[in-house]
Amino acid sequence: TMYWRGRANAVPWHLKHKRSPQRYLILLIYMPGFNAAIPDGVKVCGQLLCLADFPPNLKAFMFSWPGGRGLTYYTAINFSKHERNQADFAKFFASIIDAGVREIHILCHSVGAQVLFAALHLIAPMLQTCDQQAQQRHAAFGGGPPTDETIPKARLATCLILSPDYPLKRFIRHDFNALRKLCSCITLYCDTADRALTYSEIFNREKALGKNPFDLVRAERSGEEDTERAAPSRAGRPAPTRDATAPSAWEMRGVLSWVASLGEYMGESVPAMFRQSSALEVDLSSRLRHKGAPLDMDVIDTSWMDSNVQELRHNYFNVNRYMIDDIREVISMKRRAHLRTGRLTHRRGNVWSFLAAPKYIVNA
Repeated sequence: TMYWRGRANAVPWHLKHKRSPQRYLILLIYMPGFNAAIPDGVKVCGQLLCLADFPPNLKAFMFSWPGGRGLTYYTAINFSKHERNQADFAKFFASIIDAGVREIHILCHSVGAQVLFAALHLIAPMLQTCDQQAQQRHAAFGGGPPTDETIPKARLATCLILSPDYPLKRFIRHDFNALRKLCSCITLYCDTADRALTYSEIFNREKALGKNPFDLVRAERSGEEDTERAAPSRAGRPAPTRDATAPSAWEMRGVLSWVASLGEYMGESVPAMFRQSSALEVDLSSRLRHKGAPLDMDVIDTSWMDSNVQELRHNYFNVNRYMIDDIREVISMKRRAHLRTGRLTHRRGNVWSFLAAPKYIVNA
């Protein structure tokens, strides 16, 4: 089912009038990105639904917004954050909740993340917070007083963000906290070789959220760096300061970690600096290693994937078998990454990768 701007009452009749006492309706909202017309978005979403084989009580909607074409990239960015677009998305959200939908899943791709985060402040009052969800579960098992009638009925069960074309710093500083209050199962799929996001970083002059999987940490201010800068050297001269633009050792490790991990998989010797650690060592040292605490979300690094991946490496979530199965498990079972160990391997912090060998690795 499609929903496009200007049609606030686009909920189908069967959602409003058909009820199933055994299986309640689950709604998946797909938000396409730039350069995706309505037919293109329908094909992409339909391909995902066909291969994922979701439960029959899951219904999919696509929120189509003016995504632009060709050379209208900046125009599309402006449209994604426009007040009218935010109002239309809020009306759409209200209409599906009025139709009786109580469990909502969001899947946004590329610039579709701009649409979601721009309108997040409008849809937040319509959804239960994570604390309210815990309170309702506690009351359902007889462990507390009945829930307040003023609590919203619907909840955001999962939020999947695929190759988002969105500023990394803004997400960490502003949008993550607002989203985490509403959803406890946030999954971000990143690709360090995403060419579309490479062009985006060049044009926008800032890091993209979908291209830096190891930077999803909450920065912590430390007085050590300030002390080092202020302290004079032994010779009485001021201590040299490191160039802010020069990458540090840990930043280089984040960039080259997937290459090093591939070398370990192929049995090659890797320097200790780039060698993967055990899960226990990662848990104990990730805070120091990242210079901050990893965000409470799952980051899936898909940089290794090369099956059904096009040259741009920006839009293959609906045809790659590993991603399709993982998306299905997240939506159907609401499992975090540490519970999907049959398909994922822990890198460090909140970053995971698929257990998949590159296609050029074959038996002799």
